[in-house]
Amino acid sequence: AESNAVEFIEKYGSYLNLYEALNAASDYFSKKVIEKLLDLASNDPVHNDCMKLLSRSGISFAYEPKMLSCLLAFLPTSTREGKSRSSLLAIIVAGYPDLKPWQIRTIMLPFDSDHGDTLKSENLQDAELDDVVFYYEYLSLLMESSHMARSDKELVREWCFLSTTKDFDWEEEKRREHFFGVALLEKDGGRSMY
Repeated sequence: AESNAVEFIEKYGSYLNLYEALNAASDYFSKKVIEKLLDLASNDPVHNDCMKLLSRSGISFAYEPKMLSCLLAFLPTSTREGKSRSSLLAIIVAGYPDLKPWQIRTIMLPFDSDHGDTLKSENLQDAELDDVVFYYEYLSLLMESSHMARSDKELVREWCFLSTTKDFDWEEEKRREHFFGVALLEKDGGRSMY
C-alpha cells in the first residue's frame, strides 16, 4: 500500500493538495510517503517561500496549514544546527494536530520511533540531553495548551514518563511542577494554570 502511494505521488503528485496529502500520510504514520511528498514540495513556490521565512533567525509568526510541508522539511536541520529552539517551540505547538508528536519525536530522539512505540529509559540513554529537553518542553506546551493533546492517552503516557523518570537528568523539580500543573488544569476543566 505504501509503495502504491509513492508510485501514485510520482505520477500525479502535481495534482495533489500538499497539505491534505501530508495530513493523510501522517495519520497513517507513513514516513516514505511523507518523504516523497516533501520531495514534491521542494518544487512548490509556497513551500519555498515558507522555507525562506523559517530560515531567518529571530522571526516569529503564526502557524498556517500551508506551512506544514516546510515545517516537516525544516525541523530536522534546524534543530541540529542549533537554530533558536525556543522560537521553534511556539510554531510547532501551534501546528498541532497537523504536525504530529510522533514526527517531532522521530526528529528529536535517536531511536526508530513509529507510532505505537513507547518511549523508554533506554531510548533516553543515546539521546542528546538538549534534544530530550526540547521534546519534553514541546510535550509540556501541548499538554498545557491543548485539550485534544491531553485526551490522547499514549501522548499523555509519554509526557508523564518524561515528567517523572529519573533517567532524564534535567530539572526534576521543574518537570514535577509541569506534571502537577497539567493535572490541575485537567481537573479544573482546563480553566486554570499552576
